[in-house]
Amino acid sequence: MKTQSTIAGIPRDLVGVAVRLAVYTTALLGVYGLLPEAAGRGDFDIFKEGGPIEWCQFSVLAVTAAVFAFAAWRIQAFSQWLAFLALVTTFACVRELDSLFDALLPPFGWKLPAFLVAGCVLLMIWKNPKGFVTQAGAFIRHRSFGILWAGFVVAVVFAQLVGHASFLKALMGDDYIRDYKRVIEELGELFGYALLLIGSLETVVDAVVAQRGISRQTHLSAIP
Repeated sequence: MKTQSTIAGIPRDLVGVAVRLAVYTTALLGVYGLLPEAAGRGDFDIFKEGGPIEWCQFSVLAVTAAVFAFAAWRIQAFSQWLAFLALVTTFACVRELDSLFDALLPPFGWKLPAFLVAGCVLLMIWKNPKGFVTQAGAFIRHRSFGILWAGFVVAVVFAQLVGHASFLKALMGDDYIRDYKRVIEELGELFGYALLLIGSLETVVDAVVAQRGISRQTHLSAIP
């Protein structure tokens, strides 16, 4: 039986998880800690359509999609699931730049590229539905999928509902300013997208470990 390697008596994989989580936490603290410096007093411009925060959101999503796409190319055992995640994140990228696509592609706007991406997703699943379900099932129980799910909930559910105008108007009354809605919504989305990026990196780690396990089992089964 193979003995698990350790660092100072602690399993190496546990050390790896702790280090990665510490790095992710430090990065989030650094980014959000810079917000007071980035936003001037009473200045909401960075949160407006086409502003720095929106482009930061797009950049995080684009990097996440690139991580999934690269992993789909390199990790063949789970290429379909990883490609699915890459396409879903690409759809989110298109949606994030809806105003730009609306200006570039009248009269269809952002819906045209979004429809093409959605078509690619359906076609990929239709070509091998059993393989897709098998690969997805191998990840749904993993830590990485939990992080992806949390990112989705924060960006799509929390940011949209907590940043909803009717809620903030009821809460603030006469003190309500529409810009507050945008700040809460955009920062919530940015945090959710950051969780998606973290989840993509953890998904790659899980996929590499799982593929190694498959390769090891294949090698052992081949020994007479």
